Amino acid sequence: MKFLIIGLFVAIIGIIPMVLAISVRKIYNQSEVSYALLLYMLAISLWQLDVAILYFDGIFSKETVFWVFKILRMGPTFMIPIVFYLAYVLIKKHTTNIKNKAIYRYLISIFNKKVLSFLIIWSTLIYIINMTGFGIVGLEEIEIPSIGSAYYYPQYGPLHILYIFHTGSFLLFVILH
Repeated sequence: MKFLIIGLFVAIIGIIPMVLAISVRKIYNQSEVSYALLLYMLAISLWQLDVAILYFDGIFSKETVFWVFKILRMGPTFMIPIVFYLAYVLIKKHTTNIKNKAIYRYLISIFNKKVLSFLIIWSTLIYIINMTGFGIVGLEEIEIPSIGSAYYYPQYGPLHILYIFHTGSFLLFVILH
């Protein structure tokens, strides 16, 4: 029961980025940056819900939690191209003071539509792998006897290292940006 409360708390926290994104979208008159931020906040929300569902032991069947968990992995998986897209929009449209400098040409050579397309295709491949037994095999129920509650922990498949590499590249984009 205590983990259910934790799961609900994590899910509620996951809604906050969506409220912020909708507000930013309205304030900035539907701009491309606000759209990129909306996508980013949606990915964060899906990531939070992805974690929250693991605490709903006893509320949903293990199979339901497993499939919802796999579907919600869309958030952290597609966060990489979304962050790249946000950086692309900011560099392309909001760097007027450096447009004629070498650093701008360097950034544009990295943050372009070809690389964005590659990242979308790569993220889709990673997402598909995670939908199979090569990415996530199942869920293990972890019981905490002292509080009489349990939660699920994912059991990863042989290609999970690709997911770790993929999500780790998020740090690279943050550092480059």
